[in-house]
Amino acid sequence: MAKTTDLSPSLFGGAAREYTELTGLKKWEARQQCGQIVKATMAATLHEQGRGLLTSTALENVGALSALEAHLTQIAPQGAERYRHIVDAYALGAAQKIARW
Repeated sequence: MAKTTDLSPSLFGGAAREYTELTGLKKWEARQQCGQIVKATMAATLHEQGRGLLTSTALENVGALSALEAHLTQIAPQGAERYRHIVDAYALGAAQKIARW
């Protein structure tokens, strides 16, 4: 059975051998650093997924509001400027929120 010290350096850059040669405190520090890197990576991934979901939702909403604006303009053209202003305000607010995310 292969031990972690038998792992190929070409696959892991010798990291496995170097890890097994560390003292207990150094191993703990290495695990802590790895844990911090994993947490930061997961947080960054979640952040980007959230931004993507927010963007997708905003695009869908702007599309639906734009279609409603076009429909309302046909049936009540006197409100066309108001409809456009409301939809534009929503779109601008959503874009600003995405940019701040």
